[in-house]
Amino acid sequence: MAVSRLSAAALAAALLVVVGCNTGSRSSGRTTFGPQPPPPPPATINVSRVANPNTALLGTVINALVLRIENTSTTQVASLGSLTVVASGTVDESVVLTAATLRHDLNLNGLVDQNDPQLATVAAPAFAANNGAVTFTLNPPLQIPTLDAVQVIVTVETVASTGAPAQTAFVGQTVELGVVSSAAIGLAFGTVPAPVGGAFPLTGTAVTLGIGTHLLISEVNYITVGEFIELFNPTPQAIALDDYYLSDYTQDVAAGVTPTQWYYLVPTGQNFGPVGTDFIVRFPAGATIAPGEFQIVAIEQDPNNGFGNFFPNVTPTYALRNAVAPTQQMRIFQAGNWVAGNVAGTGELLTNAGEVLFLFTWNAQAQPATSLVTDVDIVGWGETTAAGNNYLVDKSGVTVNGQTYAQETPQATQNGRRLRPAVGGASGLSMQRQNYLEAGEVQNGNGNGMGGHDETSENWGANFNHATPTPLGP
Repeated sequence: MAVSRLSAAALAAALLVVVGCNTGSRSSGRTTFGPQPPPPPPATINVSRVANPNTALLGTVINALVLRIENTSTTQVASLGSLTVVASGTVDESVVLTAATLRHDLNLNGLVDQNDPQLATVAAPAFAANNGAVTFTLNPPLQIPTLDAVQVIVTVETVASTGAPAQTAFVGQTVELGVVSSAAIGLAFGTVPAPVGGAFPLTGTAVTLGIGTHLLISEVNYITVGEFIELFNPTPQAIALDDYYLSDYTQDVAAGVTPTQWYYLVPTGQNFGPVGTDFIVRFPAGATIAPGEFQIVAIEQDPNNGFGNFFPNVTPTYALRNAVAPTQQMRIFQAGNWVAGNVAGTGELLTNAGEVLFLFTWNAQAQPATSLVTDVDIVGWGETTAAGNNYLVDKSGVTVNGQTYAQETPQATQNGRRLRPAVGGASGLSMQRQNYLEAGEVQNGNGNGMGGHDETSENWGANFNHATPTPLGP
């Protein structure tokens, strides 16, 4: 009986405790019965990559990495205090890159604008080793408001382009910057490191380098029978050659006489056949040239009595006569169409004593049929006075199908820009480009060439020399 009385007393005491607890809960307006919800997860800062330009020229600032940093917190302002980026790509960053800068992309457009402030800079050499890393320290840190995002841009400066043959090795090479892991990004809420989300590693778009803006004639070998023309692509993009042409078509025109046999008359659709040893050819359909690539146009591929006889270990990309696969046959104008075929005649086409070559583009489909041709590169060598059919071009003011060519360098001035008397031919030397920036050429946007260049103004004597032929090499 004593046990029963004690149990009853204990039960009564327990009930009083419960009633008291419930009374307290009612007074606070809340209940404590049942499982409680888990606390909200900590806010994160999400980091992602934004696409950046994929090409650049040496001597410019490369927009190499763009990051978007988003603060998901509803209550806490975040801050960016540091950022470590790593380099990769095919180029040696310690050689090509100089200073590196972190910028705030104020308008979130992924581009460096005049008003975008610099957050941190690392002086040259920012990358002390190939595929190295650089760390930016922000002082003060960049603030990221609640439920907001910022963008930052990593830019790197490049060495100036000198146009020297050695720099052709940089063309087509790539630079790529990235962030390895969240630990490489110093983000915080106040003094507490912030959780960082993102699909790491984060890498930027690989930037392909170039040193020029258009295709160039880089070597001319006018040795009898073993003749070739070498092309080089100094740009950071592949170039489609379907609408590119090569010609040495020239004509002596008496005063008051309308010319009929010049390359720039292609839009007329007439007189594309050979005149003596002069020719006009179009590149094969679908032909391309990659960034940094050299290609050979052989005049005659015949291995017994042509290019193959002089250079048996080199396969030309194209040939004007007797192309043998994988060499592609250049196109000639025949029966109203451009078709793969041999240029008429036999023997050499490039005059040893002096010649002018024209590389140009024209597209009757993409442009109105009355449009003018666009010069790509013009190269002359040899005698300093006109002889035979090797005349210097000056199409200033010439009207073709209702459109008029811009002003060019007068022929008399061009004469002074030509090479010294030819030393090729029997000497076994070819004419080779030593400056891939076309030093001295008028590039003010008013000429007939790409980008408004005046291709007739280049100082060929200064930009070329004569040396042992090096097909497919600088």
